[in-house]
Amino acid sequence: MGYFKENTTKKVINLILIILLVIFVMLNLETTKVRLIFVTVDMPLVILISFVFLIGYFVGKTFSPIKCNDNKKKAEKDNQKVIEEN
Repeated sequence: MGYFKENTTKKVINLILIILLVIFVMLNLETTKVRLIFVTVDMPLVILISFVFLIGYFVGKTFSPIKCNDNKKKAEKDNQKVIEEN
């Protein structure tokens, strides 16, 4: 029974996020002027926001100092040392 409840909850959350995304897109359809170094480009604001979000996401993933697996392995080694010392 838990599987169906969890699956339904995920579907409801996904539906809410899709509705919010559609509202966001509809509110940001106007064109804006973007000045790059030597070029000026006209583009919809929603595309500009999406592009900046993706750049930020990939930069964050690339240069993130915290790696989950590395921390887990380090914690396991530290725990093993404490156990061996006692």
